[in-house]
Amino acid sequence: PAQFELYANLADRSVAELLDDIERESKGQPANSAVRRYLRSLPSGTNRQVYEIYDGGKQTKIKEIGEVKLTEMPSDLPSLRAYEGNIIGVVFDPGRPEVRIKTEEISSMWLNAEAEDVEKALTLRKDKIRVIAVQGKRTRLVGLKRADDPRFKFDTEVAKRHIFERWENVLKQLAK
Repeated sequence: PAQFELYANLADRSVAELLDDIERESKGQPANSAVRRYLRSLPSGTNRQVYEIYDGGKQTKIKEIGEVKLTEMPSDLPSLRAYEGNIIGVVFDPGRPEVRIKTEEISSMWLNAEAEDVEKALTLRKDKIRVIAVQGKRTRLVGLKRADDPRFKFDTEVAKRHIFERWENVLKQLAK
């Protein structure tokens, strides 16, 4: 019963949130990347949009959008990257701890790291490794394993199986 109440007005809330996001994005306030893409896809010269919500033939909400002023998102946002290669160097304390790797595509790359990561890199220096890093202005090491470690490989089919097994009951309820 409590779950039913949670989903009872899901459609209404979703539509209201969509209209609010359209309004915010059109004013240059980042709210939803999908809405931002939608607004960018509108034909140039579109200077007025009207969105209306009806329930049983009766208008329940209206949003009018004038000139769209989309915010420009920075092009250098950090992203998560995976690299496979070899460790070719480390920097210890008292300097800034770093791990240097070499891949087939990159001759060498320094990754900011924690002292523990540097120690781990030393133990893996003779092995093929896989790293996960956040790449932005600086590249930050967030995961380091042997390349053949099965816990570090992303397999789409395994991920799907896990999701569907884990959320099977919820998905069945949503499908009703």
